[in-house]
Amino acid sequence: MSQLTHTQDPAEAIEGMEADNSAVKERISGLAIEVIPFGRFVTADDGQDSPVSVVLPSTTGEITDGHGMGIAVADVSHQEGPTLGVNQYAINDAVSILRRGRIHVIVEDAVTAIGTPAFVRFSADTFPDLGAFRTDVDTASAVALPGARFMTLAGAGELCVLEFFPTV
Repeated sequence: MSQLTHTQDPAEAIEGMEADNSAVKERISGLAIEVIPFGRFVTADDGQDSPVSVVLPSTTGEITDGHGMGIAVADVSHQEGPTLGVNQYAINDAVSILRRGRIHVIVEDAVTAIGTPAFVRFSADTFPDLGAFRTDVDTASAVALPGARFMTLAGAGELCVLEFFPTV
């Protein structure tokens, strides 16, 4: 049976894909206590005995006070494809996390200047996706992520390169 359609121009990147092969990057892993979509900021779960248990953030402190672990990196073994839903880690999956480096994320609002500080959603308000990235506080539903800034321009809902180099 012949293939009737094909993609002439495959996607340049996917959410959670590392943006470069820079030697200045650091990755760790953690255990998903809840479903973790690729390209989302994750934090340590204080309610678990294991220090490597990760969840999506639900308070400002989880993002700003050192509980933040980093950004969930895409893993093709967990990829569902564009027609099947969000690419994500399931509960109890080992999550690959970027602690330092550059990664592709989808932004909730437009990034209009390179170097714009990145904010992380901790409360489902206008947008429901915890751990997602944007350029402002969105009526106190997101907080600035220390050491993170956008390195490419993007429209709302588009991929953008996020540079994440926390000082701690």
